[in-house]
Amino acid sequence: SSDHELRLMRKMFQFPDHVARSVEELMTNNLTEYLYHLAGLANRFYEAEPIIADGNHERRNARLLLVDTTSQVIARGLHLLGIEVLEAI
Repeated sequence: SSDHELRLMRKMFQFPDHVARSVEELMTNNLTEYLYHLAGLANRFYEAEPIIADGNHERRNARLLLVDTTSQVIARGLHLLGIEVLEAI
């Protein structure tokens, strides 16, 4: 419902297009730029919106899902670039 959430979701929906464009043009920089901007939007979202401390359980769960989905998109993009993603200990 916030502007940060909407921007982040819209950016994630662009992932398949950026992958396809990178493949068509044989240019990995398209995908790296996309992932860089997605990570920036995720960071701004995380800084601006309460997630764990949110008293509204439905909104908190939706935001946790958004963070998890963003993490998965970034991990998939990095995998396509041949970059290993380290798991948290």
